[in-house]
Amino acid sequence: MLFLPELTLLFAGLLFFIVSLGKPDNTTVRNLSIGMGILILLSTLISLKQDGSLFYESYRVDLFSQVFKLLIATATLVVLGFSDLAPGIKKDVKSEYYMFLFIGVLGLMMLVSSVELLAIFIALELSSFAVYIMVPMRSPVGDVVYQMESGIKYLLFGVMTTGFMLFGMSYIYGLTGSTNLNQIVSSMSYLYNQPAAVVAMIMVMLGFFYKLALFPFHFWVPDVYEGAANETTAFIAAVPKIAAVALLIRLVSMISEDGQTIVNLLLVCSIGSMFYGNL
Repeated sequence: MLFLPELTLLFAGLLFFIVSLGKPDNTTVRNLSIGMGILILLSTLISLKQDGSLFYESYRVDLFSQVFKLLIATATLVVLGFSDLAPGIKKDVKSEYYMFLFIGVLGLMMLVSSVELLAIFIALELSSFAVYIMVPMRSPVGDVVYQMESGIKYLLFGVMTTGFMLFGMSYIYGLTGSTNLNQIVSSMSYLYNQPAAVVAMIMVMLGFFYKLALFPFHFWVPDVYEGAANETTAFIAAVPKIAAVALLIRLVSMISEDGQTIVNLLLVCSIGSMFYGNL
């Protein structure tokens, strides 16, 4: 029961992988996707009050994570419902498109429950690479192939920010000797006077700023949104943001009063996103 939403998403991904081996019509694929979306939403409701830990305390299932999983499942179902027959996606890859969509949602749900650096990294990359593949699946518009340019830019920028985040995680592990967030926070309270600790925290947050498209890491948004199909744009604009906010809340809630530098950084990014980022 603790892992029910994730298992349901894994089943959805495998189902569409099997469906992709044949030649299903658009209506069948659409009905299957909406049906699986409803099933995923029901699984999150069933497991809403579950509480426990998995994988040696690296995966936490609590009310906080379950509420965000419910929000992710709801947003995914809304995107699937408005997509209808997904006219913006190439007809011959629609089954694969939904397979990667559900794999991406699986990574996002894993992200909101992860309380360990390696688990966070794996979940983040699982969702990211699924979306990287979804962007170029747009149907061609005339002779211009915007989707390939958008997909390549999204991939390159994503890999770059992932590198910064992973480098910051390695610094945090070197300073604290642990990858568990709770142990890291208890150790970091004594390390805020060290520049390396502050730099490490900033580098880790860069990855989440990129996912949230916060200033100054919002530069990729226009190109990707223009090149991706409307269905993919709706997904990217809503669902990953929920998971990124959940993880950012976990991290910020663990910052002690000594971490004023991190708080100031978040303040600057928030103000910049509200004004410059919306231009």
